[in-house]
Amino acid sequence: MLKSEMNDKWRQWKHDLKRAFDPSKTEEEIASTLIDDRVDPGQYRALVHHWFSEEGQKISGINKQNRAKLEDTHCMGTKSLPVVIDEKKKKNKGVLPERHVVYIDTRTRKNGTIVNDKAADVIDEIKKHVSEGETSQASQSKQGSTFWKDDLLAKVQGPENEKRGRVRCLGKIPPAKKAKASSSTDADLHQEVAQIKGLLTNVLKLMQNHLPEEAVQNILQLAAEQVPDASSKPNDQNNSGSQSS
Repeated sequence: MLKSEMNDKWRQWKHDLKRAFDPSKTEEEIASTLIDDRVDPGQYRALVHHWFSEEGQKISGINKQNRAKLEDTHCMGTKSLPVVIDEKKKKNKGVLPERHVVYIDTRTRKNGTIVNDKAADVIDEIKKHVSEGETSQASQSKQGSTFWKDDLLAKVQGPENEKRGRVRCLGKIPPAKKAKASSSTDADLHQEVAQIKGLLTNVLKLMQNHLPEEAVQNILQLAAEQVPDASSKPNDQNNSGSQSS
Protein backbone atom coordinates (compact mmCIF):
# COMPACT_ATOMS: atom_id res chain seq x y z
CA MET A 1 0.00 0.00 0.00
CA LEU A 2 2.74 2.46 0.99
CA LYS A 3 4.75 1.84 -2.17
CA SER A 4 1.65 2.26 -4.30
CA GLU A 5 0.74 5.51 -2.54
CA MET A 6 4.25 6.84 -3.14
CA ASN A 7 4.02 5.97 -6.83
CA ASP A 8 0.73 7.84 -7.08
CA LYS A 9 2.18 10.89 -5.32
CA TRP A 10 5.19 10.88 -7.63
CA ARG A 11 2.99 10.62 -10.72
CA GLN A 12 0.76 13.44 -9.44
CA TRP A 13 3.84 15.55 -8.72
CA LYS A 14 5.06 15.21 -12.30
CA HIS A 15 1.57 15.99 -13.56
CA ASP A 16 1.48 19.19 -11.51
CA LEU A 17 4.84 20.24 -12.93
CA LYS A 18 3.59 19.71 -16.47
CA ARG A 19 1.09 22.52 -16.05
CA ALA A 20 3.94 24.77 -17.20
CA PHE A 21 4.10 22.89 -20.50
CA ASP A 22 3.07 25.18 -23.35
CA PRO A 23 3.41 23.85 -26.92
CA SER A 24 3.79 27.41 -28.16
CA LYS A 25 7.03 27.82 -26.19
CA THR A 26 10.38 26.30 -26.91
CA GLU A 27 12.02 23.65 -24.77
CA GLU A 28 14.61 26.15 -23.54
CA GLU A 29 11.96 28.71 -22.55
CA ILE A 30 10.11 26.21 -20.38
CA ALA A 31 13.26 24.63 -18.92
CA SER A 32 14.64 28.02 -17.90
CA THR A 33 11.47 28.88 -15.96
CA LEU A 34 11.46 26.79 -12.79
CA ILE A 35 7.92 26.88 -11.39
CA ASP A 36 8.77 25.23 -8.07
CA ASP A 37 11.97 25.86 -6.12
CA ARG A 38 11.74 22.39 -4.58
CA VAL A 39 12.71 20.89 -7.94
CA ASP A 40 16.34 20.41 -8.86
CA PRO A 41 17.03 22.60 -11.95
CA GLY A 42 19.01 19.85 -13.67
CA GLN A 43 16.29 17.26 -13.13
CA TYR A 44 13.61 19.72 -14.26
CA ARG A 45 15.52 20.40 -17.47
CA ALA A 46 15.75 16.65 -18.11
CA LEU A 47 12.02 16.30 -17.48
CA VAL A 48 11.19 19.10 -19.91
CA HIS A 49 13.43 17.46 -22.50
CA HIS A 50 11.41 14.25 -22.05
CA TRP A 51 8.18 16.16 -22.65
CA PHE A 52 9.49 17.47 -25.98
CA SER A 53 11.06 14.18 -27.05
CA GLU A 54 9.41 11.87 -29.57
CA GLU A 55 8.91 9.22 -26.90
CA GLY A 56 7.37 11.72 -24.48
CA GLN A 57 4.99 13.03 -27.13
CA LYS A 58 3.98 9.48 -28.03
CA ILE A 59 3.24 8.58 -24.40
CA SER A 60 1.27 11.78 -23.93
CA GLY A 61 -0.80 11.05 -27.02
CA ILE A 62 -1.60 7.52 -25.83
CA ASN A 63 -2.63 8.80 -22.40
CA LYS A 64 -4.94 11.39 -23.96
CA GLN A 65 -6.57 8.73 -26.14
CA ASN A 66 -7.11 6.44 -23.17
CA ARG A 67 -8.53 9.29 -21.14
CA ALA A 68 -10.96 10.15 -23.94
CA LYS A 69 -12.28 6.57 -23.89
CA LEU A 70 -13.30 6.80 -20.23
CA GLU A 71 -17.05 6.87 -19.80
CA ASP A 72 -17.26 7.30 -16.04
CA THR A 73 -15.25 10.45 -15.49
CA HIS A 74 -15.26 12.85 -12.53
CA CYS A 75 -14.90 16.61 -12.06
CA MET A 76 -12.64 16.70 -9.00
CA GLY A 77 -9.87 18.37 -10.96
CA THR A 78 -6.50 18.05 -9.23
CA LYS A 79 -8.07 17.28 -5.86
CA SER A 80 -7.57 13.63 -4.97
CA LEU A 81 -10.36 11.31 -3.89
CA PRO A 82 -8.94 10.79 -0.37
CA VAL A 83 -8.96 14.56 0.15
CA VAL A 84 -12.59 14.80 -1.02
CA ILE A 85 -13.64 11.96 1.29
CA ASP A 86 -11.72 13.46 4.22
CA GLU A 87 -13.40 16.85 3.73
CA LYS A 88 -16.83 15.24 3.72
CA LYS A 89 -15.93 13.14 6.75
CA LYS A 90 -15.01 16.27 8.70
CA LYS A 91 -18.28 17.95 7.70
CA ASN A 92 -20.13 14.82 8.86
CA LYS A 93 -18.40 15.01 12.27
CA GLY A 94 -16.20 12.00 11.63
CA VAL A 95 -18.75 9.85 9.80
CA LEU A 96 -17.48 8.34 6.56
CA PRO A 97 -19.63 9.49 3.62
CA GLU A 98 -21.52 6.83 1.74
CA ARG A 99 -20.12 5.92 -1.65
CA HIS A 100 -23.17 6.96 -3.62
CA VAL A 101 -22.97 10.43 -2.04
CA VAL A 102 -19.32 10.70 -3.07
CA TYR A 103 -20.23 9.56 -6.58
CA ILE A 104 -22.89 12.22 -7.01
CA ASP A 105 -20.67 15.01 -5.66
CA THR A 106 -17.67 14.05 -7.77
CA ARG A 107 -19.75 13.87 -10.97
CA THR A 108 -21.65 17.11 -10.46
CA ARG A 109 -20.06 20.38 -11.51
CA LYS A 110 -20.30 23.58 -9.49
CA ASN A 111 -23.03 24.86 -11.83
CA GLY A 112 -25.12 21.74 -11.12
CA THR A 113 -24.57 19.97 -14.43
CA ILE A 114 -23.44 16.34 -14.67
CA VAL A 115 -20.12 15.52 -16.35
CA ASN A 116 -21.67 13.23 -18.99
CA ASP A 117 -24.70 11.11 -19.86
CA LYS A 118 -23.20 7.96 -18.33
CA ALA A 119 -22.83 9.62 -14.93
CA ALA A 120 -26.28 11.20 -15.27
CA ASP A 121 -27.88 7.77 -15.75
CA VAL A 122 -26.08 6.38 -12.70
CA ILE A 123 -27.11 9.36 -10.56
CA ASP A 124 -30.73 9.04 -11.67
CA GLU A 125 -30.66 5.38 -10.66
CA ILE A 126 -29.09 6.24 -7.30
CA LYS A 127 -31.73 8.88 -6.58
CA LYS A 128 -34.42 6.37 -7.50
CA HIS A 129 -33.12 3.93 -4.88
CA VAL A 130 -32.79 6.73 -2.30
CA SER A 131 -36.36 7.87 -2.93
CA GLU A 132 -37.49 4.31 -2.28
CA GLY A 133 -35.86 4.45 1.11
CA GLU A 134 -32.79 2.37 0.34
CA THR A 135 -29.51 3.40 1.94
CA SER A 136 -26.26 1.67 2.80
CA GLN A 137 -26.17 2.91 6.40
CA ALA A 138 -26.95 -0.55 7.71
CA SER A 139 -23.98 -2.07 5.98
CA GLN A 140 -21.68 0.81 6.99
CA SER A 141 -22.76 0.52 10.61
CA LYS A 142 -21.07 -2.86 10.69
CA GLN A 143 -17.74 -1.01 10.54
CA GLY A 144 -16.43 -3.86 8.42
CA SER A 145 -13.66 -3.46 5.89
CA THR A 146 -15.91 -4.65 3.04
CA PHE A 147 -19.11 -2.73 3.76
CA TRP A 148 -18.97 -1.45 0.19
CA LYS A 149 -19.72 -4.89 -1.24
CA ASP A 150 -23.46 -4.55 -0.69
CA ASP A 151 -24.00 -0.80 -0.44
CA LEU A 152 -26.25 1.29 -2.66
CA LEU A 153 -23.60 2.09 -5.27
CA ALA A 154 -22.83 -1.63 -5.60
CA LYS A 155 -26.52 -2.25 -6.31
CA VAL A 156 -26.49 0.36 -9.06
CA GLN A 157 -23.10 -0.23 -10.68
CA GLY A 158 -22.47 -3.83 -9.77
CA PRO A 159 -19.70 -5.54 -7.79
CA GLU A 160 -16.15 -4.24 -7.68
CA ASN A 161 -13.12 -5.87 -9.22
CA GLU A 162 -11.07 -6.35 -6.06
CA LYS A 163 -8.05 -7.51 -8.02
CA ARG A 164 -7.43 -3.92 -9.08
CA GLY A 165 -6.88 -2.93 -5.46
CA ARG A 166 -9.31 -0.02 -5.81
CA VAL A 167 -12.94 0.56 -4.96
CA ARG A 168 -14.98 3.20 -6.76
CA CYS A 169 -15.60 6.33 -4.68
CA LEU A 170 -13.57 4.86 -1.83
CA GLY A 171 -10.03 4.57 -3.15
CA LYS A 172 -7.39 1.98 -2.55
CA ILE A 173 -7.93 -1.04 -0.38
CA PRO A 174 -5.29 -3.31 1.13
CA PRO A 175 -4.78 -6.50 -0.88
CA ALA A 176 -6.44 -9.62 0.43
CA LYS A 177 -4.10 -11.67 2.58
CA LYS A 178 -3.16 -14.92 0.97
CA ALA A 179 -3.35 -18.01 3.09
CA LYS A 180 0.10 -19.21 4.04
CA ALA A 181 1.06 -22.53 2.57
CA SER A 182 1.23 -25.34 5.10
CA SER A 183 4.76 -26.37 6.08
CA SER A 184 3.62 -29.99 6.17
CA THR A 185 3.18 -30.34 2.42
CA ASP A 186 5.06 -33.11 0.66
CA ALA A 187 7.27 -30.68 -1.24
CA ASP A 188 8.35 -28.90 1.94
CA LEU A 189 9.01 -32.20 3.72
CA HIS A 190 11.14 -33.52 0.87
CA GLN A 191 13.15 -30.32 0.88
CA GLU A 192 13.72 -30.47 4.64
CA VAL A 193 14.78 -34.12 4.43
CA ALA A 194 17.23 -33.32 1.62
CA GLN A 195 18.74 -30.49 3.66
CA ILE A 196 19.14 -32.71 6.74
CA LYS A 197 20.79 -35.45 4.68
CA GLY A 198 23.21 -32.99 3.20
CA LEU A 199 24.06 -31.60 6.62
CA LEU A 200 24.68 -35.06 8.08
CA THR A 201 26.88 -36.00 5.13
CA ASN A 202 29.03 -32.92 5.71
CA VAL A 203 29.26 -33.61 9.44
CA LEU A 204 30.35 -37.21 8.78
CA LYS A 205 33.07 -36.06 6.39
CA LEU A 206 34.39 -33.58 8.94
CA MET A 207 34.53 -36.28 11.64
CA GLN A 208 36.32 -38.70 9.34
CA ASN A 209 38.90 -36.06 8.47
CA HIS A 210 39.60 -34.97 12.06
CA LEU A 211 38.88 -38.03 14.27
CA PRO A 212 40.20 -41.57 14.41
CA GLU A 213 38.10 -44.23 12.70
CA GLU A 214 37.27 -45.93 16.01
CA ALA A 215 35.99 -42.66 17.52
CA VAL A 216 33.83 -42.04 14.47
CA GLN A 217 32.29 -45.51 14.71
CA ASN A 218 31.56 -45.04 18.43
CA ILE A 219 29.82 -41.72 17.76
CA LEU A 220 27.72 -43.23 15.01
CA GLN A 221 26.76 -46.16 17.21
CA LEU A 222 25.70 -43.86 20.07
CA ALA A 223 23.73 -41.68 17.67
CA ALA A 224 21.92 -44.71 16.24
CA GLU A 225 20.93 -45.82 19.74
CA GLN A 226 19.34 -42.41 20.38
CA VAL A 227 17.16 -42.58 17.25
CA PRO A 228 13.69 -43.82 18.31
CA ASP A 229 12.20 -46.85 16.66
CA ALA A 230 9.34 -45.86 14.37
CA SER A 231 7.21 -48.66 15.83
CA SER A 232 7.80 -47.65 19.44
CA LYS A 233 5.35 -45.48 21.35
CA PRO A 234 6.30 -42.14 22.93
CA ASN A 235 5.53 -43.52 26.41
CA ASP A 236 7.88 -46.44 25.80
CA GLN A 237 10.67 -44.03 24.89
CA ASN A 238 10.05 -41.93 28.00
CA ASN A 239 10.02 -45.01 30.25
CA SER A 240 13.25 -46.32 28.78
CA GLY A 241 14.84 -42.92 29.30
CA SER A 242 13.73 -42.75 32.94
CA GLN A 243 14.90 -46.29 33.71
CA SER A 244 18.36 -45.63 32.34
CA SER A 245 18.72 -42.46 34.40
